[in-house]
Amino acid sequence: MQTAHRRIGTCLAALSAAVLLGFAGCSKPAKNPQPIQTVLVQPARAGTTATEGWNGTVRSIHRATLAFTVAGRLSKTRGEAGERVEANAVLAELENEPFALEVEQAEAQAQASAPALEEAKRRHEAEERLAANRATSRAELDSAASAYAAALGQHRAALAALGLARRQERESRLLAPRNGRIAQRLVSAGSVVAAGTPVLEFDSEDEAEALVVVPSSRVRSLALGQEAQVSGERLPGVIGRITQISRRSLSGGVHEVLIRLPENSPLFPGQPVSVELTAAQPASGVRLPITAIRPDTESGKGHVLVLNPATRRLRLRAVSYRAPEGAEVRVSSGVEVGELVVVAGTSFLRDGQEVHAQFRN
Repeated sequence: MQTAHRRIGTCLAALSAAVLLGFAGCSKPAKNPQPIQTVLVQPARAGTTATEGWNGTVRSIHRATLAFTVAGRLSKTRGEAGERVEANAVLAELENEPFALEVEQAEAQAQASAPALEEAKRRHEAEERLAANRATSRAELDSAASAYAAALGQHRAALAALGLARRQERESRLLAPRNGRIAQRLVSAGSVVAAGTPVLEFDSEDEAEALVVVPSSRVRSLALGQEAQVSGERLPGVIGRITQISRRSLSGGVHEVLIRLPENSPLFPGQPVSVELTAAQPASGVRLPITAIRPDTESGKGHVLVLNPATRRLRLRAVSYRAPEGAEVRVSSGVEVGELVVVAGTSFLRDGQEVHAQFRN
């Protein structure tokens, strides 16, 4: 009996020790689970069109440098730079007196030669009649004919001199070749100008274009023939078309773009304008913020982190992309439209990591 009690005591002691050990094991602190990081994601957007505006200036397609074809002293100028004038309006004049005197002299010479011509003509006709009746000699006929030819030549020369003098008098006035605006005056009244000396620059208003400079990052998406909205202060906007895109970069990394304006446009040369260009983006590829890209050493190559919404895990994806366009890049391969891409803090995340997603509009 005593032996049985001792066995029971031994079993109870062992059970108590096991229970105490179990409690001791449960009292150890459990390890905290790894916190799930919240990341900012954004759906990849399809290529669309982006409209941006720049400032530009209207200029005439046909700018002419006007000059006198005769020499003289500039006596009058009419109109100021930027002023609109009608076709054939007088823009500048030389002193008229020298030209008027030349016309007067030429008229006198033409008038003086007329009677001599008439007398030589009558004599020649008379000799021809006598010769027909064999009443004169061959020498007399030839002499009359020679005198008539000389008188006729002198009269024609006098008339030609008169025509030239009148033309020079007309060309002492500089006229507007067509409707337009005075762009710039190059000579002041009172100056002596030689024939061919530029006097002013004239902008025709029948055909005009807008000149705008566009950053290199944007010029690649423009195309010849593309439409542009051109507007001036307090004037209705017009639709023009790109006619020239300079491939040579100017200082500051910009390119000149010329936009042909429609006929009868209210915009005039020299006027500052605002130009809205709609950059036609390629149909393929998606747009992402530049912060989503982990660039590689090779240009145009990198990686992005794409979120699987079902598993809430990230996957590292290789991508190809174009040069940045402002705060965005165009990814040509590696990401599909609508996929959720991490757009911030990518350097602190890893492939396969579980995350909470916070969406950015």
